Amino acid sequence: MITMKRHSFYKTLPGKGITTAIAVIIMVTGMAARLMAMACSGVPLAITGTVVDAENGEPLFFTHVVLMDSIGSGQLGGTVSQLDGSFRLVYHGGADVGTGCTGQTYTLRFSAMGYQPLARIIISPESGVIDLEDIRLSQKVMEHDEILFIGRQVRARSEAGGTTFYPDETMYTVSSTGTDILKLIPGVQVDILQNISLEGSRNPLIYVDGIERDRQYVSQLQAGQIEKVEVMTNPPAQYQAEASGVIHIVTRRDRDRSVHGHAEIELPTTDSEIYLFPAYSFHYGSGKIDLFTSYNGEFSYFDIIESHDRTLQDDSGSSTWSSRQDVRQKNWSHRFHYGMNYQGSDRSRLAVYGWMNPYSWEQDGSAELTGRYSGGELWRADKLDDDRNFAGFHSMNYRFKPSEEGGHILSLDASYYHLTTTNSTLYTNEATGFQLRNRTRPKQHAARMKLDYEWSPDAPVQLGSGVHLLTRSTEDREPEGFAHQQDSYSGYLNIGYQVMQYDMQAGVRMEHIRLNADVSGPEFRTGRSYLFPNLSVSRSFPTFAGRLQLTYRKSVRYPHIYQLTNSESAMDPLSVHSGNPSLVPEQRHDLGLAFSKLFNNSYTSAQWFYHRRTDAIEPVSRMNRDGLFETGTYNAGTVHQYGIQLSGAFDLGGKAGLQPYLKLYEANVIPNTIASEYGAMRSRYLEMALGLTGYATFPRGFSGMFMISHGTPWSGVQQRQYEGTLYFISVEKAITQDLKAGLTSGMPFAKTVTYQGSEIAAYDFQSRAEGNISMTTIPLWVTISWQFAAGSKRKSAHRTDDDMHHVPTRGF
Repeated sequence: MITMKRHSFYKTLPGKGITTAIAVIIMVTGMAARLMAMACSGVPLAITGTVVDAENGEPLFFTHVVLMDSIGSGQLGGTVSQLDGSFRLVYHGGADVGTGCTGQTYTLRFSAMGYQPLARIIISPESGVIDLEDIRLSQKVMEHDEILFIGRQVRARSEAGGTTFYPDETMYTVSSTGTDILKLIPGVQVDILQNISLEGSRNPLIYVDGIERDRQYVSQLQAGQIEKVEVMTNPPAQYQAEASGVIHIVTRRDRDRSVHGHAEIELPTTDSEIYLFPAYSFHYGSGKIDLFTSYNGEFSYFDIIESHDRTLQDDSGSSTWSSRQDVRQKNWSHRFHYGMNYQGSDRSRLAVYGWMNPYSWEQDGSAELTGRYSGGELWRADKLDDDRNFAGFHSMNYRFKPSEEGGHILSLDASYYHLTTTNSTLYTNEATGFQLRNRTRPKQHAARMKLDYEWSPDAPVQLGSGVHLLTRSTEDREPEGFAHQQDSYSGYLNIGYQVMQYDMQAGVRMEHIRLNADVSGPEFRTGRSYLFPNLSVSRSFPTFAGRLQLTYRKSVRYPHIYQLTNSESAMDPLSVHSGNPSLVPEQRHDLGLAFSKLFNNSYTSAQWFYHRRTDAIEPVSRMNRDGLFETGTYNAGTVHQYGIQLSGAFDLGGKAGLQPYLKLYEANVIPNTIASEYGAMRSRYLEMALGLTGYATFPRGFSGMFMISHGTPWSGVQQRQYEGTLYFISVEKAITQDLKAGLTSGMPFAKTVTYQGSEIAAYDFQSRAEGNISMTTIPLWVTISWQFAAGSKRKSAHRTDDDMHHVPTRGF
């Protein structure tokens, strides 16, 4: 990340006079050089040239060009290169003095994100005009102590497989955490509960500095730590086939001090809506060892109304049942992160990382059920939830470079995850003595090992390969008799090639899945092998900073623990849900053609896409004549989607920005035999999703941000799901450089918000379920964030986090 190094004068004990003398000599020498430069500028100095990539000759736009004095200690002028890489820097100096001087020496510095900086010594000619032609910068990971910052940063850079976005200073100002930065990245959506989606997909992988993380880890990152965000909607073969996309966050490795951290505190202004995400982090480094600890919490307490209307049509007519639950959602989570990192040398690194996470999702209140066919009340009861969960994760990562030359990197990851859950729902009617209890106690263990090898020779070819192993066991201790074992063996090969304006990535991943389920009956065993190819070919157009990209990828979705567990869950006396241990993985195919363009420090992208899901894992429901609503999980059919997608990041004068997102597509649903027996019908729908995020900075340290998302219902094989329009607004004030305070409001004036809903229109029954939260007119939360740092600068060490579980949330 480009930073400006701060200097301070301090008193020394022994040798004070020598230190002072040296400082005075440096100051006087620099001042004399600058005065001479100014005095010798009777003719304005005009410097022109073009900055290009040293390997492929592609123009580098927004490269910082800085004119220094002869010893390189004082800045005389600066500019940035244009979209075609060209620049023109004019230095008038002391032209008004009228004393001409030829042969004056200057230093010209070039710096661009992701490239090795370059310095050129130039001598002013009599004409005052210097044409440097091509300035060739080499790609290299930079770790600077000092670079001068001129102008605004590059906003985005597209490559095969994805786009890299660089936050600017305004984005840092309006953000406190890593999650806040992601809200400002095109194509990334963050809902009000900090769930992260990528272009509408709710299962992206999240990486930080090359190591897999989760959204909780991102929420405890400081915004200022983030150097860039790489978004891969067509991730290469080294990423697991289940990933719908990859968000890779790269942090500033040269900004960490030996002691640094932050604290984020949120306070509610009313007990009606408690919506808090507190966090802290603390880092300490000494010698080759770094120690790390952090915490992030999640608290959401809301009043919720859940309603469900069901109508059954048969030869005798129609019957309708309606249920309503008025409950208080009490969701809380505490996650404690910790780690130790050892930097043995410049070529080897060892990291140990882990977290512990107790959490609970409960909804207590009252429930009632009525039926139109009898004309009276059928049932009423009090509802009591008891939900206790504990998850833990431990990992080790070793990274080794055999030599400084050749670009060889070998990395080894080993991780272990465990989850223990007890969930109970009790309905009680004291007047009649009626009780209905549902209780499950699932347990899961998972272990994963990864061995990856990367090779980036000087030629325009990059190679990667690796082997990944995963074993996961799931059981339900109540009721007994359910056990599920999954073993996965994966290998991949990935090739990248870049020449001139063309960039290509191709790869293939092989995964063999072995499933073994014991469900208190016939044992179920299956073993399947899958090939997952991917391809990305792009062509850049440097003259107008555009890129055209064609992508294809095959991926998969594996069922999670609750979809496999065959025990029944009762939502009310007439609603029963169960999993299915016989599920097979869902296959996915994605084809896209996208064009992206940079202009005036802004970015825009348009894409045509086609998406197909086969063996779609979906809930499928049916009703019987007694009104019992049974829902199971099945491989239910095929869903096709094709349409257009637009996104962008627009800079508004350097003090504000807008990130719009629009997805418009047609969904074609084809149920299979099982879903058809449950009443699912073939259908076509035109669907849409849109979002808008904006931010701005104001005088006296004020800043603001808003987010809005809206969409039509989206189609599954049998159900159509939907949610209401979500929006929030926040305002912050910088009290000091490291302390900020602000106010956040979620859905002001809405009073009622639909957080989830579903509709079923089968040939013999209809169903509509909806969950709504009740809110005050203007809900407010107070936020306070503080950052601290002390000691000398150190390189960041990396920790590994491989989140191997998929647990569905409850409530809003």
